Amino acid sequence: MKRNTLLAAALVLGNFALLSTPMVWAQNRSLSLALGTVRTEAEAAAIRYLVEYTQNLQDLFIANAGNAKGAWLLALTPNVKFETGEKDAFNGVIVKVTGNFMFFKVTEIDSIRTPDTGKLFHVLPISFGGETNRGLDRVNVLLEVGYVPWYQNDQRLPGFLRSTKVGLFLQAGYKFKVSDSTASAATTGGAIDESKEKAKRGLSRLKGSAVFNPRFMLKSDWGLGVQGAADGWYDIANAEVYYRIEAKAVIYLGEGKSFDVSYQKGSGAPNFNKGNQFSANITIQF
Repeated sequence: MKRNTLLAAALVLGNFALLSTPMVWAQNRSLSLALGTVRTEAEAAAIRYLVEYTQNLQDLFIANAGNAKGAWLLALTPNVKFETGEKDAFNGVIVKVTGNFMFFKVTEIDSIRTPDTGKLFHVLPISFGGETNRGLDRVNVLLEVGYVPWYQNDQRLPGFLRSTKVGLFLQAGYKFKVSDSTASAATTGGAIDESKEKAKRGLSRLKGSAVFNPRFMLKSDWGLGVQGAADGWYDIANAEVYYRIEAKAVIYLGEGKSFDVSYQKGSGAPNFNKGNQFSANITIQF
């Protein structure tokens, strides 16, 4: 019952984000719903749910280019990630609002100055939000600043490099203790909170992210792909290192639908569990 309530809340958050931000039908779709089966760290079969809302930088630029001031602009977007499942499946909730400051070169077309979308963009994301687990017994409130180079549209670069994304971030905040309740499923296997960060203490982390996502499309929406993603955190206060590594084989089924088989090592924030998880998922993007 509690799991269903949390899932419903995530769907509401995702729909609110969808309604509160102008949608742009560009390369990526913003709201993603995934349902799959998973083999957990405790060797149990379980159901996995994943809800994500995040806008691609290219979509943000297209939606806000008319508001560009000189050679920069500011674009705001909510970001929501809700991952949970049965038994000891990896879990976590991240909700934040991000302001992306974009700095770029300009060019002239018919004597009109316009952003040069074929060159490197410098993006400084500033986010404020919270992290929690499915038990809602700990809540991390964080301010995050970072740097993300946007080079995916630079035709001077080889295709494999334009299929990558990287970013560096500094996170600071506070870990609130909400309750002492711990459900039995949340104290075993992949659901264990293995973070060294203590409740009622300040938080300080360095984070690095990298993604490799080439696609081999047979038609505009049909094809195959592989995805590799890695996130690493350095917990400054406790001198600890956390990580999340994910590898996927994806079949794109057209109209924003895909099927994937994935392997994930490490749950990422906020539990920073070091376990392993295998899953097969159907994903629909809006």
